[in-house]
Amino acid sequence: MNKVRDHLKTLTLLCVDSSTVINTIYEGIFHILFKEIVIANNCEDALDIYQEKKIDIIITAQVFSGKTGLEMIKIVRETNEDIPIIFVSSFRDIDLLSEAIKLKVTSFVKKPFETTDILNSIEIATKQLIAQNHIKDERKKELDKLKSKVDYSDYQENLSFQKALKVIRNDFYYKQLKETKNSITILDILYNAKDIISGDTYSTRKIDNHRNLFFIIDGMGKGLSASITAMLTVTFINRRLDANKEENIEFALNDLIEKTIKHIQKFLLEEEILSISFVLVDTGKKHIEYSSFSMPPILILDSKNEVKSIKANNPPLSCYTQRFKTDKFFYTDIEKLLFYSDGLVENSLKDGSGTYSEHIKDDFKNSITREELRKKIISKIGEQEDDITFILMTNIYLHNLVDSLVINSTLKDTEEANIWFENILNKTTKNKDTLNSAPLAFTELLLNAYEHGNLGLSGEKKHLLMKEDRYFDFLARKELSCSKKIYIDVYNFDNHLLVKIKDEGDGFDTKILANIFGINKSFNRRGILMSRNSTSGIYYNDKANQVSFIIKT
Repeated sequence: MNKVRDHLKTLTLLCVDSSTVINTIYEGIFHILFKEIVIANNCEDALDIYQEKKIDIIITAQVFSGKTGLEMIKIVRETNEDIPIIFVSSFRDIDLLSEAIKLKVTSFVKKPFETTDILNSIEIATKQLIAQNHIKDERKKELDKLKSKVDYSDYQENLSFQKALKVIRNDFYYKQLKETKNSITILDILYNAKDIISGDTYSTRKIDNHRNLFFIIDGMGKGLSASITAMLTVTFINRRLDANKEENIEFALNDLIEKTIKHIQKFLLEEEILSISFVLVDTGKKHIEYSSFSMPPILILDSKNEVKSIKANNPPLSCYTQRFKTDKFFYTDIEKLLFYSDGLVENSLKDGSGTYSEHIKDDFKNSITREELRKKIISKIGEQEDDITFILMTNIYLHNLVDSLVINSTLKDTEEANIWFENILNKTTKNKDTLNSAPLAFTELLLNAYEHGNLGLSGEKKHLLMKEDRYFDFLARKELSCSKKIYIDVYNFDNHLLVKIKDEGDGFDTKILANIFGINKSFNRRGILMSRNSTSGIYYNDKANQVSFIIKT
């Protein structure tokens, strides 16, 4: 009983009766037992009090001039099925009692009542509360324990995924592969893991001024084992490439593959296999050297607009692999190249008619950029069933120049350039999405060239100036001493526009875009993020003082 009395000291009791005498009795009985007693003379006032205060137990009569006690209980039960309610009535009507039972009344007290009757009912109600609280506490402990396990598991999985991203090396992060007077070769990578722990990984590495190595690794099987194998392999390959540069060792694809196989075989399980594509693109000699270990065919679109397949030239890697082969082909006749892991083509079509392998060639043929291909894939497969990793290389020929513009580094000139670009859009496209989104991309990338490129304004400095309302004054002063120009070219090709914006600034490391496009919300170059979302793709030159973006017409 002591436990009950101690608990009563923490509770608020609502007493509802039209009789002043009974309410006085309630006050006399309960004022030393409860933390607080609240009295109401009718059900309407009682409901108002119930809404305003935290009420723990209710004692109510039945007969009032307005709402009855049962009507009030019914309203309370709509939102609270657990609060103990003591029903006090002089009636012994079966229907009334039946209705009270349906409303889960805790106990009944008949008028006129003895003090012991009320106290017994209060004890029952309080024990009910104690039991409910105990159950809630135990349930909360179990839920907290479960949540802790889930949170810890999620935390570990996210760490694993961040580690997987860390070992990936992308030397072409939002950079074009090559540019000549009449063409740009763009490179697009999609790495879309199905689960946190993925068997897929990749890297794109710049070997020298002409040679670039791309590889995709697919750890065969599911779960942690495949993920560990893929991560160990990509880590080894990247470390070998870094060591070659540090020690000035001449790169040879055969040597890298041979060392990779010997390394992998140390930790491959007897029944485990690994698929890898190595693709070495030499932009000087214009040939591609490749070694594909049980990966899907490399797709090539030639100048005749025909898609050709180059099949894997090696079985999957295993602990028994002794030999391998590499092959070469020239790519002077190649418009596009795509290689990918088998998860892409093994995803089921959402209409249930087969797998995406039936559509990959057509979608590859009709896509210029990663974003265009990604949208086609998602529209057909619906929910992703497996990891999707691909590398897409596209040659874009810049024969059809629409217009060019050179502007000074002033806000006035950037505003005039925006008008100039919108006029070009109105002449070249009727696509409403493009007319709405392309000006935003142009404006933001042009402002980046003006602010960050030519004026040398850092993101942190801009944020501070805007916070202090000194931004436009600063720009006006900076413009007076800046003689650098911005060069803009617009080209038309294959129902697309390619827009080049080049400044005369120092450029930047495009790897900072990993924070802008990723989960880090504390970034400065928001315009680049908005531009990526408003285009089919954006690509920087090596110095990153020139950006090209592509839009559909």
